[in-house]
Amino acid sequence: MNLITSRIDWNLFLKIVKIAVGCCLAIFIAEIFGLSFATSAGIITYLTIQNTKKETLRLTLHRFLSFLYTAGLSLLFFPLIGTHWQSLCIVLLLTVGITCFLRWDYTLSVNMVICTHFFSMKELTLSLILNEFLLLAIGSLLAVLFNLYIPRRSKRLNRDIRQIESDLKNILLQLSDCLIHSTVSPKILEHLDQLEEMLRTATVHAFEEAGNTFNEASGYYLEYMDMRIGQCGVLRSFYHSIDKLTLVHEQSLIISEFMSHIGESLHEKNRAILLRKEWHEIMLSMEPKKLPENSSEFHNQAILQHILMELLEFIEIECHFLEGLSQAKMKKYWDET
Repeated sequence: MNLITSRIDWNLFLKIVKIAVGCCLAIFIAEIFGLSFATSAGIITYLTIQNTKKETLRLTLHRFLSFLYTAGLSLLFFPLIGTHWQSLCIVLLLTVGITCFLRWDYTLSVNMVICTHFFSMKELTLSLILNEFLLLAIGSLLAVLFNLYIPRRSKRLNRDIRQIESDLKNILLQLSDCLIHSTVSPKILEHLDQLEEMLRTATVHAFEEAGNTFNEASGYYLEYMDMRIGQCGVLRSFYHSIDKLTLVHEQSLIISEFMSHIGESLHEKNRAILLRKEWHEIMLSMEPKKLPENSSEFHNQAILQHILMELLEFIEIECHFLEGLSQAKMKKYWDET
């Protein structure tokens, strides 16, 4: 946990430095060019620096596009009606409306500032529009430049994957042992809670890694975490199913052994398709040879069949992940590890 905290603090510190230095530099450059409202360039830099490169680039593009219709509406209504509060109200109403329609709400703050700059000068000229465009260009491009360096998460994520697989294996082996004794330990749920918390943290890191990687394989870690989160849900269901058992049946030993086998073979690159084939063979071997002798035996056999179906779901989640992987993702991420 200390490692996670220190890593987050380092990224936060880096972002603080980027914002502080970027804002000051943007204002400095704007003043060198003799631009009016030079401090706005610094504000634009601050508002444009995001957590990932892709978010920063997308926001920058949308800022420039939204500037076009904001300036266009100002050119249309301010000279036509005059720089009165009525014309400002119309321009803001249309600007906000178009921006919300395009779902670019994150550009509104800068658009509003541009409109108020146009209004405060009382006379809208091409030089004023150029002034605002240069402020936007300086602030946005400096944000993009400063965000070119963002520490990669891949090494940390690869370590997380090894830990996640180790924890999943241990939980599967514990559940396998519980199945033999028809009893469960509350500590398993605690381990599951800890694993799910680790997966949530790793998913945040995976999202950042995807946002800072410009290739077709960038979503690999997100897909992996989503797969393991789904399997954790199945493990939780295993736990509650085993808790309902009251007898140790011959089928319990078979399922327990298969569950242990899944745990031992658990790996990022595991060909779960083979496990799926083994599951079908076990399913056939477990065809009931005689009817249950009493309601308790019937109840337990039904639960075991349900657990067996849950095992298939666990395997299918990984099969879906593996079958959805492109050659590019396997080459990049599996060869690296």
